[in-house]
Amino acid sequence: MGAFFDETKGGTGTPALAAAFPLWVEATSAWCAAIRDEVALETALTELLAAAGAEAGMIVRTRRQDGHQYRLALSDRMAAGAMPLRQSYAAQAFGHHLEYARVGTVWVQSACDPVEAETLANFQESRQLRDLVVLVLSSGPSLRDHIELHFRHPVDPDMQGLFGGVMTVLARNWAGHNLTLDARPLAGPATLSRMPARQEMPNMLAPSNPARLSRAEFRVCLLLSRGLSVQGVCDALELTEATIRSHLRNIYAKSGAAGLVELVYLLTSDTRADAPMPLSRSA
Repeated sequence: MGAFFDETKGGTGTPALAAAFPLWVEATSAWCAAIRDEVALETALTELLAAAGAEAGMIVRTRRQDGHQYRLALSDRMAAGAMPLRQSYAAQAFGHHLEYARVGTVWVQSACDPVEAETLANFQESRQLRDLVVLVLSSGPSLRDHIELHFRHPVDPDMQGLFGGVMTVLARNWAGHNLTLDARPLAGPATLSRMPARQEMPNMLAPSNPARLSRAEFRVCLLLSRGLSVQGVCDALELTEATIRSHLRNIYAKSGAAGLVELVYLLTSDTRADAPMPLSRSA
């Protein structure tokens, strides 16, 4: 992303993008600080809105099993008397195509075929909004996290390209975040509940070992399921962080988890009858 910013600052982008360069630096710095739990996630989102020139934004978590959505952060620069941003409009803008969105991709409403969505149209008309951008942070078998930004003007190709560069940093950091998230249920219907449920991974810690974890990978998962942080796992197993991160990459590939947050969700939210195996399980 640094190279992208260097080019924009050097004049290959529009003057508006070059002028906004310091704001984008602040926004990405705030995002990384939020991932480290040094500032509130809403603070980072507000910085992102300021850099992009967006009117309102939200970080949303969608639970694939039932389509329920949760607000992780909200920032809204609404004028007095305006309709506040209370729900996610991403699925209304892009339909079921969003269900298969890849991590790090940028979805722009004005660049896609229009989808009939009366609720979204009413919201945009009430706020004099012209465009919606969705930035996909994670997309796994159980959860999808995205940022959605609402604009008073259509997002031009230069800005779309900038979002593509920024997403390299946002998604990569999000995959390993250790945030304390305050997830609040969103208003409105669960639009994605009509999608067929995807095949879920059985209990990863069951005796059948459905994810085909190695002994070392299993020990990492079990400790994470007990509430330990990555550093806590390093200390418990007396291994370096680089070794644990290597195990985590293998676990993500085997489980389909998009990152640490989704892996922990898979390990701790399972209610099936299969009991976890003891820590001393053999490979």
